Amino acid sequence: MVVGVVGGIGFKGGAPENNGRPEIGYWLGRPFWNRGYATEAVRGALKWMKRDWRRQVVVAGHFADNPASGQVLCKAGFLYTGDVELRPSAARGGAEVPTRM
Repeated sequence: MVVGVVGGIGFKGGAPENNGRPEIGYWLGRPFWNRGYATEAVRGALKWMKRDWRRQVVVAGHFADNPASGQVLCKAGFLYTGDVELRPSAARGGAEVPTRM
């Protein structure tokens, strides 16, 4: 039995670079990949955001070298804007990497 943190999810609210829209972010520990946990967590968090914060628009992105995370966002209803931004990645030592929005 594995005991510990499975992952994390949260919102960064109303950043000017997102036109005041909250941005969702998440991560999942490697032992829990490919089990649907991220998709379920993102969908649940979005329902909570809509119901409790009454926010209709949320932005998100995923690192270009992580297509599985892009699939999570697509399953949750996100659409690609075509924008690619350089964003820092803690898992990559803080290096800025291309992020599909």
